Amino acid sequence: MKVIKCPSCGAFSEETPEICNCGYNFKEAFKDMSSSEILSLTVSPTSTSEKQVAGSKIFPIDKTLIKVFLALVLVTLVSMFVLLRTVPLNKTSPILIAARTTGACLSATIQSKHYYYLTNGIDYTLSDVLADTQYSNGIIATTGEPEELQVSAVTPMTIKLKYKGKIFTWKYTSRNGNTPAHITEEIGDLW
Repeated sequence: MKVIKCPSCGAFSEETPEICNCGYNFKEAFKDMSSSEILSLTVSPTSTSEKQVAGSKIFPIDKTLIKVFLALVLVTLVSMFVLLRTVPLNKTSPILIAARTTGACLSATIQSKHYYYLTNGIDYTLSDVLADTQYSNGIIATTGEPEELQVSAVTPMTIKLKYKGKIFTWKYTSRNGNTPAHITEEIGDLW
């Protein structure tokens, strides 16, 4: 494809226009030009700007931009495939998620109790944390060995949850000065 370049404004056109947008009259100019002069105005497009048509309202999309977009789409698809292949989607995953949600509830209550301790000076224990936690999935706090859907402090420093036949255990570490208490998940019979 050949493109005509306007000698006045430098705009490009795919066809020979009679008058350029800048007012240059090709028809009148071609009357006075030799064929070699007319040929000198004809160029092969080599860059994106030379591919633009004079007066075109459509912005040309650069091929590099398209390549970058396609590369991003490809990387996204590959990463989704890898994630789906590596994330275990077996029947224990929802159980583990539910148990860890209970652990998150306990941790949130510990933080709340510690804030109350720092502002009012009233100390808290594991029993206070278990009693004041708002559980989900029908779980309730008890004492002694937990039954199904129960969480309890079986020792002064151990919390157990029985959920769908699995026992989940957390180690409770008491407050030390202004450092709040915390729980640590321990490996139970889930593994």
